[in-house]
Amino acid sequence: EKSFQRSALLVTLSLFFFSIPVSLSVPFVLFHGFGGECFNDKVSNLTHFLTNPSGYPGTCVEIGDGVKDSLFMPLRQQASIACEKIKQMPELSEGYNIVAESQGNLVARGLIEFCDNAPPVINYVSLGGPHAGVAAIPEGCDSAFCILMKAFFAVIYSDFAQDHTAPSGYVKKPMEIKNYLEHSKYLPKL
Repeated sequence: EKSFQRSALLVTLSLFFFSIPVSLSVPFVLFHGFGGECFNDKVSNLTHFLTNPSGYPGTCVEIGDGVKDSLFMPLRQQASIACEKIKQMPELSEGYNIVAESQGNLVARGLIEFCDNAPPVINYVSLGGPHAGVAAIPEGCDSAFCILMKAFFAVIYSDFAQDHTAPSGYVKKPMEIKNYLEHSKYLPKL
């Protein structure tokens, strides 16, 4: 099933990039997801794969220390860093496309919505982003971080959790919407 999903994703992205005439192509940046890093084979392969049909070398934008910061840096800080990095990339000055995976979508949305005086975003392609939030830790998630998140889940709207874990910014418990709106420091702001 995962192989089929990956193939469908690659076909969709190919159609997106092949449908843009090279003379109208613009550079693109990629934002990886939770627990990822730009130098991960999966992420670098996707960036390379999208480079060929787009006619421009794509750039994966790394926020901080890759894996560690994708887990423990609050999303508002990640979006702020992304904003500053994008402003420093002269090749994006006339506009650019964004491709974002999973949690990287929330960084991308923060960049689009909160980054003043940045180059314009022409197209934004979201790959599996948790745009409406997540209500629980996924079944089968047994990494050390998942165990930590399960422990934090009861207090996910506390300042400590909000200030020390990236996913806390998009946890949205359906039975605690008032608490979510009052204390979640990221997704409700988008």
